[in-house]
Amino acid sequence: MSEVCPHCGQTIGMARQLAMKSAILELQRKDLLHAVQQAYLKHHCNDDRIGWDELGNILLNALCNVMGDEGYQKWIREATK
Repeated sequence: MSEVCPHCGQTIGMARQLAMKSAILELQRKDLLHAVQQAYLKHHCNDDRIGWDELGNILLNALCNVMGDEGYQKWIREATK
């Protein structure tokens, strides 16, 4: 589905929509990579610069950013049954 630019009235085509989706995926990838790096440092390298609560928040934020809040809630209910 195409959108219309509010400034010029031109149609924003599929290429623009794909570029936006690509940018979102790149941000999600970076967020997940950061979370995994921090978890590795804390768990495997015993890095005391990262607290367990801080790591929990980093992981929670990464999951919610990628899955969405509803997706996270559904997943955590199923995972903790």
